[in-house]
Amino acid sequence: MTCVDGVDRAALVVEINGAFVAVGRYERLCDPRQAKVTFVVGDAFQHQYIASELLCRLAHLARMAGVSQFNAEVLSDDATMLSVFREAGFALSSTSGSDTVEIAMNITSNVAGVPST
Repeated sequence: MTCVDGVDRAALVVEINGAFVAVGRYERLCDPRQAKVTFVVGDAFQHQYIASELLCRLAHLARMAGVSQFNAEVLSDDATMLSVFREAGFALSSTSGSDTVEIAMNITSNVAGVPST
């Protein structure tokens, strides 16, 4: 996680009073237009829109680096994280597996009026 260059890999950290409470990151995939995006938010800070804010900021950084699609794998029963992606305002498609949902999100399109810059 510490090997980031802001182009192929980027990470944003949320810190409160010297303690890390959340991290969001992307890593470019073999197709340079795509990147895998992941989030970890501490239990005490869930449901406070931290992942949503990190997603918006990561999308901005990724677009500047030439990434147009985020891919994510979310546990099927993680309704909160699935909601973060659905409500982000970007066009997305999803494929459900037995335990996970694969999400592909076009971070250049904006279907809900969310600023894309």
